[in-house]
Amino acid sequence: MSEPNQFDTAQLSALFDVEHRARKAETLKALRYVAVNDARQVIDYQQAAMVERSGVNGWRITALANVPSVDRNSLYVQWVEHVMAHHLPVGSEPTVLGTDGMDEWALATWREVCPGQVLLVPMNTRESSASWLWLTREAPWQPAPINLAAHLGEVFGHAMNAFVQTRQRAQWRSRLRSSRLWWGALVLALLILCLPVRLSALAPAEVVARAPLMVSSPMDGVVDHVLVEPNAQVIKGQPLVKLQDIDAQARLKVADQALNVAQARYEQARQEAFGDAKSRASMAALSAERDLRAVQRTYAEVQLEQVILRLMRPGWQFSTIPMIGQGGRYGQANASCSWLTHWIVR
Repeated sequence: MSEPNQFDTAQLSALFDVEHRARKAETLKALRYVAVNDARQVIDYQQAAMVERSGVNGWRITALANVPSVDRNSLYVQWVEHVMAHHLPVGSEPTVLGTDGMDEWALATWREVCPGQVLLVPMNTRESSASWLWLTREAPWQPAPINLAAHLGEVFGHAMNAFVQTRQRAQWRSRLRSSRLWWGALVLALLILCLPVRLSALAPAEVVARAPLMVSSPMDGVVDHVLVEPNAQVIKGQPLVKLQDIDAQARLKVADQALNVAQARYEQARQEAFGDAKSRASMAALSAERDLRAVQRTYAEVQLEQVILRLMRPGWQFSTIPMIGQGGRYGQANASCSWLTHWIVR
């Protein structure tokens, strides 16, 4: 075939015929056959192969001229796929394959299985040169056949894109018809329905104890620590509040010292009673004073124990009302009355 820049009538007629066959191909396999075999009517070449991307960086020959099927163990097939994976030129235009940067095995195999020049023609699909047409011949590639090859690459790429879209739609239809998909959707819907949905709304409300119990302080005082948290469950005998115990401790110390003094005076009078009638006469009064001081000390101990308020019934600690103080004048002394209230819900 002549290779001038001007195309003759026979070339154009053959080009139209190949385009017609490509667009009329009913399967992707038939389209690949037209691309590697019938394109010889337009372009003169000795060998042709269609190489498509397989995986991320891999390439795979899907059609080979002059053979019905591709032998994966063929040295030529392995060499083509190796060159495509490691030495594919950058760009989306037809390119004559060069030897720059090619490894020794690829160069040695090239001289053994392919003595001619290689033209790589991209088949522009939506996946951006995911398929290439590999054309080999002994004569150098001129601009005219390269332009024809580029045109055929666009035609084959457009036809392949139609098959890709049709195959994707068929896959989706097949998935939609699959009973597994519908059963999976049903199970998923049931699982979603089993998920708890918590609904909440804001509204004014007042929480009132069902069976309130007032816990009051048996003595005057100021709250030092609240020993339970709000809304905490409490048991019988559990400490609730601790009052300040400074006064109670001071009264206990004073009562203890007064008892010691009364005991010492009583012991001294008892020792002197053997020789002193006056001391024997005062022993009854001193004994009564000692007993009084002992009672006062016991009362001070009880008051010290009462600075911790304990619960007499189990329940829930609903709310805490702080200490409320009231003052009044009784004679020459100021007295204060304070109490603590807990609401307990059984």
